[in-house]
Amino acid sequence: MKENRASFFARLRPVYAPSELNLVRLGYMIAKTVHRNQLRKETDETGQRVRYFEHLRRTTLILIDEIGCRDPQVAALFVVVLSLRRSRRARR
Repeated sequence: MKENRASFFARLRPVYAPSELNLVRLGYMIAKTVHRNQLRKETDETGQRVRYFEHLRRTTLILIDEIGCRDPQVAALFVVVLSLRRSRRARR
């Protein structure tokens, strides 16, 4: 299944309280804005390059699903920190 904003937050709703989801939403919006024009070398099943943001979203889900991270600040900050690191490197 291809992940999108709706499916991402549907997966988080059972884990976080509504107020906690707001923090994750903020991190999501910041990361999406910072990386709106960036692509990875990775390609999807159609051969199109994958947006860098997809990597951030997948990594956040790994934190939650596989590592068991239940702290919304960690999930939100992980997305933002990776975004900021990536954008700083791009400016160098």
